[in-house]
Amino acid sequence: MPSKPVYAIDFKHGNLTPSPDLRGWGAMKLGNSGLAANPTSAGDAQGLDLTVTADGSGPAAIGAYVVLDDGDLSLESRLLLRVEFDRPRGIPPAPPVTGTPEPWAVALNVKFGNESFVPNEPMVPVTCQFDRDLGGARLNTPRHLERDQAAILLSHLDYDAMTPAVFTLEHHFCGVKAEGRYAIGHGALDIGPPIKSNDQRVYSNNGLSGGEQSSIGALGATLVTQTGTGTIKVRLRTFAISLWP
Repeated sequence: MPSKPVYAIDFKHGNLTPSPDLRGWGAMKLGNSGLAANPTSAGDAQGLDLTVTADGSGPAAIGAYVVLDDGDLSLESRLLLRVEFDRPRGIPPAPPVTGTPEPWAVALNVKFGNESFVPNEPMVPVTCQFDRDLGGARLNTPRHLERDQAAILLSHLDYDAMTPAVFTLEHHFCGVKAEGRYAIGHGALDIGPPIKSNDQRVYSNNGLSGGEQSSIGALGATLVTQTGTGTIKVRLRTFAISLWP
């Protein structure tokens, strides 16, 4: 049985109002890791530009989330998140500060909290990770229990070459075993022309299995670095949620 689309956002001109919104969840909310990271957002004709700057002292993040009321969506739900984005960019800090903005990522998160980014908060993520040391971009499933690493999709990290490409990231989450055990899921990443590369991987994750709550708190996309130093940017184009009965 196919999933049913229930929520969609076209971020053109910074729009956060969904169409459709079959569950009545309302507009997405912007959240971040705190003003110290200088989080900014601005709409343009194609989407929502997000920027955050990290100084290496801790995580820096900004994102857009559907925030759910308690009980709106059971932890045992099966759902599909999808985000399209483009224009990824990592800018190292100006001298004399040293370091690089990588690794950083665009993440699709299922989590207990709200739109705010809180370090080590309970969540299950699927990400498109950009990593200078590894040489490029890859699909990643952080905090997974398998412990293997996904393959690099790009031979080197060239943001100019990535600029024309649209990235499509999907997160298929199934929380039937999440309460007391673990969730299982599937991630997919497609990088469009002129790059034309893709990957898929399955995961198991116990990030929501601590028993803190029985329903999902928020669903959304985050621009984030955990350890990078410098500025990271991306433009979100669309976001969608589909559910299985």
